[in-house]
Amino acid sequence: MIEVKRLTFNHNNENTYVVSDETKDCIIIDCGCYNSSEQYILASYIEGHNLHPTRLITTHCHLDHICGNGFAMRRWGIKPEAHVDDEYLMGIAHYQALALGIDEEGMEMPDIDCHLKHGDKIHFGNTELIVLHTPGHSAGSIALYCPKESKIFTGDTLMRLSMGTYRLPGGDQEQMVQSIKECLFDLPYDVLVFPGHGEVTTIGYERANNKEVHKPIEKTVHRRKFGFKH
Repeated sequence: MIEVKRLTFNHNNENTYVVSDETKDCIIIDCGCYNSSEQYILASYIEGHNLHPTRLITTHCHLDHICGNGFAMRRWGIKPEAHVDDEYLMGIAHYQALALGIDEEGMEMPDIDCHLKHGDKIHFGNTELIVLHTPGHSAGSIALYCPKESKIFTGDTLMRLSMGTYRLPGGDQEQMVQSIKECLFDLPYDVLVFPGHGEVTTIGYERANNKEVHKPIEKTVHRRKFGFKH
């Protein structure tokens, strides 16, 4: 049985998850600890519970979800894993920082060490998660699904009564709605959804109540440029 610890970090109230099982192995999903006090909170939880971080998984490479990757790599020797289609976002961290109001000075931004793709299996301890490619919020957005535990980590694709913005580089409303309807909403109703921001929900509740998913598709999307053409 897995245990999920949610820690909310940085200016954007981003959810970082530490997911562990009975072996004490764990993974960190979306390491968003921004400053030394937040790094202390993350380390205190992991080391206070005698957990052993084995992997560092990123659902998408927006800065508020990766600003703690350098700390995690230094502390536990784990390197970032993400979808290849989000790799370009690592190269525009400066523009992301300006847009998100995050001070990037002194922030270490390690490159993606392992490219994840749809259908990949992520193992730690006795646990297996399945990678689902869910583009729309970003081109390389992924979700991490644990069928055995009926849990899914959706990043900024699906949130409680909402979904992530599609007005950032690589974002696409039609693609995001398709990802949600054809990939996530196809899961069992009782699956617990752990989003990148906000509270835990379920697939069934979102299928019945999430009006954002059913809004008309915009004909023109004016994406924030982050100072470059994309």
